[in-house]
Amino acid sequence: MLRQSRCDAFRRRHLNLTPSEYGGRVQYRDADAFITGSDQVFNPVHNEMNPDFLLDFVPSGRRRISYGASFGTNDFNAEYREMLKTCLTKFDALSVREESGALTIKNIAGLDALVALDPVLLLDADEYKPLMSDSASATPSVVPYVFVYVIGQHPDALRMALEKAKETDAKRIVVMTNARAEWQWPHKGIVRRIGIFTPADFLVYIANAAHVVTNSFHGTAFSVIFGRKFTSLRNGTAGDDRMATLLKAKEARTLDAMREKSISFLNMVLS
Repeated sequence: MLRQSRCDAFRRRHLNLTPSEYGGRVQYRDADAFITGSDQVFNPVHNEMNPDFLLDFVPSGRRRISYGASFGTNDFNAEYREMLKTCLTKFDALSVREESGALTIKNIAGLDALVALDPVLLLDADEYKPLMSDSASATPSVVPYVFVYVIGQHPDALRMALEKAKETDAKRIVVMTNARAEWQWPHKGIVRRIGIFTPADFLVYIANAAHVVTNSFHGTAFSVIFGRKFTSLRNGTAGDDRMATLLKAKEARTLDAMREKSISFLNMVLS
């Protein structure tokens, strides 16, 4: 698939990765520390209740750390609650990326967890520019534009995009969709759908948008990083807690303090 091949090429150019290994196949058991996160590595649906995501395979005596991990849900069966309690108590340091996650860990395992920033927020806009130059697609020739990045579909996305296009006098609405989305938007003469894109394209379109409409945490996060005006749509799920924590920090102007605290946490647990 073209999109997959382009994303694979992006990873090869910019990320220094070992081959993927899981559980008993992990060859790096002599590592000093093992980190899980970020994203929803603690979500029992996404991790299929596999204790490897909770670092249960790590040998005794090696440091176990979570950074910016997320649950993305408050719905745990008794088996998973017991797994969490057993595995989390073995961690040397815990951090999550939403306040509700810290509360979950406190309630289930009786442990304190730092509410840390998602890793993308540890860098500023200038540090992303080298990645953006890797983009194979230019911004739309018709500007200004409203950029829409919605995971799946959202009932308010089209209405909000049209409203913001009118407010900003945008001549185009750029809709970037994932493979799971089946968009049935009326064209209205200004909508452009992009189905094949790389992380670099994603950054470029957000960085140059007159307004961003998104229900994605990272769509929201990069709008904040690039100083774009944006509308963050609620999904009506526990996953909204990630965005709520971020937006609360932005509103309170505590992002810089959280960034310093997050970096200090990493320096401390890895020193």
